[in-house]
Amino acid sequence: MLVKHRNEVVKEMDNIDNGLGLPDVQLSCCLLAVWGLIFLTLIRGIKSSGKVSYFTALFPYAVLLTLLIRGLTLPGSWNGIRYFIEPQWESILDLKVSYDDTRHVSCVLMH
Repeated sequence: MLVKHRNEVVKEMDNIDNGLGLPDVQLSCCLLAVWGLIFLTLIRGIKSSGKVSYFTALFPYAVLLTLLIRGLTLPGSWNGIRYFIEPQWESILDLKVSYDDTRHVSCVLMH
């Protein structure tokens, strides 16, 4: 699975002896579409930039809300939320954990 991801999605090569390769068609089309949207926004002037600002400010929240709802509807999601919220007393009472926490806090305060 990881090899497929490296080869097909990331298009990572072991070395660059054969050069960098050709640009990806999908990424090139996406870049062209984004530049087209920027061009259309700029050509319309200040009137449309306010609308674009509203969209770019609110759209990430819509995406996050969609991903949250999707994540909550996955099987076993409530087990993960419960694991995150419930304290693990055996770990809290472990002295090594307390030592690591103290060391972390002191490093953060010193920098």
